[in-house]
Amino acid sequence: MNAINTPADARQYITAMAQRIGLGFHPDTRVGEYRDDQGQPLFGGDEAERIDAELDQCFDLLGDEVYDVGMSAFHHIVNDI
Repeated sequence: MNAINTPADARQYITAMAQRIGLGFHPDTRVGEYRDDQGQPLFGGDEAERIDAELDQCFDLLGDEVYDVGMSAFHHIVNDI
């Protein structure tokens, strides 16, 4: 992901994370908590810290709109199933 500098960047990032993690994605959840089917972390160490910081940037730029963007992404995911 490129730098998150604008609200449009933040919207794109949240959408990409929803697509990457799936319907279990929630912007308030620290990404180190996500697990695969074998119980292993989806994101480890430095990657998890980076993603958490990027999600924090999204909140800084969008505030509560982050949730609306996530819900919109879920609607697209569900409709594509």
